[in-house]
Amino acid sequence: MVTYIKPCRRGHLPKYSRTAPSGRRVCRLCERAARNRYYNTHPERKPINALNDRRLRFKKRQDLLGIVGGKCIKCNNSDWRVLQIDHVKGGGTKEIQELTIHQRYKRIREYPELYQLLCGNCNAIKKIENGEDTHKYPI
Repeated sequence: MVTYIKPCRRGHLPKYSRTAPSGRRVCRLCERAARNRYYNTHPERKPINALNDRRLRFKKRQDLLGIVGGKCIKCNNSDWRVLQIDHVKGGGTKEIQELTIHQRYKRIREYPELYQLLCGNCNAIKKIENGEDTHKYPI
């Protein structure tokens, strides 16, 4: 038996619909239009979109760079685009696996003495010299 699913009130095809938890069919295009109408009339309720989130991450990173020192401790490079927050004693991979990004930001704020700023080149050299790198390069 083939069941016929009729289009929504606005004539959108059934392939654009979904089944709601209540069991009724909901047109995704109409649902999106209604959501856009709501947020356009209630801008204070608008969720943070990816662009705002990117700006917030940029501001947090700038704050953290200032807290940790603002320049590479080996070569004094202060270009924020190449600076990396590094653990003084190593072990950053383990921390990345255990903590979320917000938990890491909080830890850097609380214990800035456990971290140092290195540019990408100095950080790569340090990892190779201390044997922290997963690739085993001959020294």
